[in-house]
Order: sequence, then C-alpha cells, then structure tokens
Amino acid sequence: MSRPVRFVLDHFLLVPIGAVVALVWANTRAESYFELAQALSFLVNDVGMALVFAFITQEVIEEMVPGGALYTWRRATLPMAAAIGGTIGAIGVFEAYIHAGDEVLLSAGWPTVCAIDIGLSYFLVKALLGSQSATPFLLLVVIVSDAIGLIAVGLRQQAFLFNLHLAAGAAWIAAGLGVSVALARLKARTFWPHLLISGTMLWWGFRWSGLHPALALVPIVPFLPRSPRDLNLFADEGPHDSPLHIEHALRIPVQLVGFLFALVNAPSRSATIEKQLALSFII
Repeated sequence: MSRPVRFVLDHFLLVPIGAVVALVWANTRAESYFELAQALSFLVNDVGMALVFAFITQEVIEEMVPGGALYTWRRATLPMAAAIGGTIGAIGVFEAYIHAGDEVLLSAGWPTVCAIDIGLSYFLVKALLGSQSATPFLLLVVIVSDAIGLIAVGLRQQAFLFNLHLAAGAAWIAAGLGVSVALARLKARTFWPHLLISGTMLWWGFRWSGLHPALALVPIVPFLPRSPRDLNLFADEGPHDSPLHIEHALRIPVQLVGFLFALVNAPSRSATIEKQLALSFII
C-alpha cells in the first residue's frame, strides 16, 4: 500500500474527500451527479451504513471489556445518559422554537433533531482524538443519539400499522438473534456466518418492521468473535486482532462506505442546512 493511500486511510480522510467531490460535482454537472446519487442511495444508506454502525459498535464494545475505557457499567451508562439527555434537550429546543414562531405544523418533524451524521461524526472523532480514552465515550454518544432518531422515525411510520409485514419483521429479528446466539455458543471463529446469516435476517426484519435497516447489525455485535484484549502496558501499539474479526476485515470497506455516503448525501445535507437557515429568518 502506497504512503499517500495509507495516510488517507489512517486519518479517515475518505469521508471529507467524498463530501468535497460531491459538492463540486453537484454544482458543475448536477444532472449526472443526482442520477448517480439516486441510483446509489438505497445501497449506501440502507445496506452499506449497516456495516458502518456494526463496525463502530464493535469498537465501542471492545472498550467495555476489562481494561477498556468504558469498563464497568457506570462508565458505559454515562455516555448513554448523555445521549438521551442531549436528545431530550434538542427536542425541547426544537419544539420551543417552532411554537415561538407560530409554525406548529412543523413540530411533527421533531425526530430529525435526534439524528446525527454518524459518518462525519466518526471521521471527526477519529481525526481529532485518535485512540484517546474519550473516543469510545463520544462514539457511544453518537450511536445512541442516532439510534434514537432512526427508531423514532421508524416507529412513527408504523404507529397505526400492525400488519403481516410488522409481524414478519419481528419474527425475522428474533430468528436472526437466535442464530447469532447459537453461533456464539458454537464458538464460530469468524464473523462471516453472523453477518451473512443473522445479518441478512435482521436486515429484512428491521426493514419490514419499519426500523431503519442501517441499525440491523447492531444487535448481533455483542455475539461476534473478537480478539482477547492485550492488557500489557508495554506492548507495541497497533492492531492485534485476527483478520477473521470484524474490526480488521471491515476497516477498509467501512471507509469506502463512508466515502460513498458522503458522495451521495453531502449536497442534500448542505441544502437542508440552507433551508433551515432560510426558515429561521422567515420565522
């Protein structure tokens, strides 16, 4: 691997590169850009991002074992409480702002303030903090906050719909978790059976039940095989994990997904920000 490529991967620069390419492309060749973005949107946002959520969740869980920054339940629950408190505060501010501006119809959009751009957040955390002990804390805050937003959107869509799709989705989720538990008890040495069997079942279960499929792999992450944590303080820094484990095998694919996520979504995210600013001036 060449030195420039290694530098880009080590510093998680594919996300900002994808955003810059998207913004330049959308403002110079808009028609061709939006055709590509529309074609890739489902594959990236609903399928590829499931790998990103799983990868980040695995990194957080690694810090919950003895020797990790989130070891003990008090350390692990603190970022969760911070995420929940921050989400409640964001919803409160949003509702107060909307009602103060006499735009009550917009109050139904409160789930939008819960979601966080997890791709950009992961890039910023890793670029600014690297492997410091604060990194897993912030990553867990991001995961919980984003999960609350995505779940809220899904549940609102299914609030008055209890149908065969919802029941089938719940059944697939339960079955997928059961398969992952069985694989863990059989001591599967690679995560691929979890991903291909349990992950597929959970993805369809989440999709049919109205939950965002990007979260589909998160429930099985605790059952994935992982390398024993090296507690030797004098050990050389660097990855000690097996190439059969998710933290090693998906390191580069996840960054490629991050690049595509930024490429597909950056112009729409910037446009949303502009609309929100314009709306604030109107109100």
